[in-house]
Amino acid sequence: MEAGMLTEGLPPSCFEAPPFWKSGLAECHEFVTGLPGVEVEEIGRSAGGRPILAASFGRREALRRSSTSMSSSFGGWGSKAWNPDTFYPPSFFGESPRERPVLVLQGNIHGSEIAGTVAAMNLLNLLVHGTDLRGRRHDRLLEEARKMRVIVIPHANPDGRARWEPAKHLLTASETQGHRVTFGLREDGTTPAWLETKNSFPMPRGRVLGSYFNDAGVNLQHDRFLDAGRAPETDALLSFYLREMPDAVVAAHTDQGTLISEAPSYIPVELQTLCARIGGAVAGEVRRRRLPLFVYPHANRPGAGTRAFTQLDAIYHQCGALPLLVEFPSSIAEHLLTFDQVLDVGLAVFEALLVFGNDIGFRPGVRKHLNDGRVVRAYGPLPPPAAKETRGLREE
Repeated sequence: MEAGMLTEGLPPSCFEAPPFWKSGLAECHEFVTGLPGVEVEEIGRSAGGRPILAASFGRREALRRSSTSMSSSFGGWGSKAWNPDTFYPPSFFGESPRERPVLVLQGNIHGSEIAGTVAAMNLLNLLVHGTDLRGRRHDRLLEEARKMRVIVIPHANPDGRARWEPAKHLLTASETQGHRVTFGLREDGTTPAWLETKNSFPMPRGRVLGSYFNDAGVNLQHDRFLDAGRAPETDALLSFYLREMPDAVVAAHTDQGTLISEAPSYIPVELQTLCARIGGAVAGEVRRRRLPLFVYPHANRPGAGTRAFTQLDAIYHQCGALPLLVEFPSSIAEHLLTFDQVLDVGLAVFEALLVFGNDIGFRPGVRKHLNDGRVVRAYGPLPPPAAKETRGLREE
């Protein structure tokens, strides 16, 4: 019933998509569970009781650590100032970096924002079969992705995605139609504006909830993260991140394609600076390929973000990961993109992120250049040149 109300009047083309465009709950579940070498697990349930899945490619490396609280470990480490040798207390981060960085691609926290999920499904196919779902090779992307453990969460908000099924996309919808699917309908049949929806928490159901929210009306980007009554999706995601301890989490959103958004305000300034650097690298790669980029990325100086404590801030304080909000491109009738263009931008973003993560790293101060020309990755200070001790070092 709700799906019919949200999708009423959508063009018939919104219910059709090429085979490489996988974004629905059932089709993504079937797809990831059928990929050899990909481990799929249910990490929790939504407010509406729907499963939240995580699909992992690459061996999981255990960390030797004694603490599951980054705050407590920083308290025990004793240093309050930025110092690359004391930024990663080993009781929390482990004695040394893992052989392979861990990257999480979290999709669809807002139910109508699916471009990141589509790109992630194609990346998994590339990792397993050597091509995207169109049969196209991406040799550099594949090489870089195989250097990491890649984890995909197709639907962080399965309730929102379910609410507008069986529609497959909004690429040919008008802006008004897209807003209705996203933000829902009041009792009087009108659609609230974007910022208006953030002034009510949880969102009143009205005539029908938009896909922006879970079944309890919660916008998961702005949950009450310090509250025992936070959403079950938030509990599931943050618990999973604490277990996995990723180096970075990409939170996929969708707008006109501004790509890397401004850095969260409540993470260390060193990580905010890293967000800005990554934003430039990603935008440059998209420009280099002459792909559509409607608005230049937000990511700029540290401190430019919102005063809100969002899911991005919560991710860092839970597990120490670099949190990156990526606004993948959408398409509406007023500025039409093709399926291929949207996917090509998504894969270009992933490639730029992976190259940066492998070459420079998602954690500042970990790559160390030695006088003998070697480059190693290590938490904490290096041994003196005369020492042969290599404990805690990863040579590249």
